[in-house]
Amino acid sequence: MMRCGLALLVSCGGLLAASAEETKLFRSPGGDYEFRYPNEFWIDTEFADGSGKPVGITASTVQNGDTMINFHAMPVRAVTMVAADTAQAYVDQYIRDFKVMPRVKFMSWAMTSLLGRPAVDMRFDERIVGRNRLRRVIATVVGGKDYFLMCLYRHDRADKFSPACEMVAASVRLSGTP
Repeated sequence: MMRCGLALLVSCGGLLAASAEETKLFRSPGGDYEFRYPNEFWIDTEFADGSGKPVGITASTVQNGDTMINFHAMPVRAVTMVAADTAQAYVDQYIRDFKVMPRVKFMSWAMTSLLGRPAVDMRFDERIVGRNRLRRVIATVVGGKDYFLMCLYRHDRADKFSPACEMVAASVRLSGTP
């Protein structure tokens, strides 16, 4: 994954640089992390009426379906580092996590980066109300914590929302990091 001062969007015509004016900044309620996201998204809150804490971003509409991007942390599990030689075991942890959800099926994974570290980009197919959507999880380990970005969007909207997921993954920063 390319790193630079500008977030990158993938379009049919290639890469387009998105300036800070064309994006918004999300800061977690506790100030633990922040990321940039496209203007077409808005803050997602705990409750559908807009109340509660911000939990991520959304572009959910009738046309888009459920479209959400959230960033999470949890205690590290058995695999304490993501690298080429540990990636499959790390991915297997997530596959086991989703096995309790019979409507979620593992599709594929690839190496990438997140928070300046090696990471895995995992793709799951999720059956929701008669439709399938993509559950994309980009994850790594930093400082004894498992950090992951969860991007949810319909398969038929992947060309539109995959670049947003990649923008967030490239721009997410923990507090106190450059």
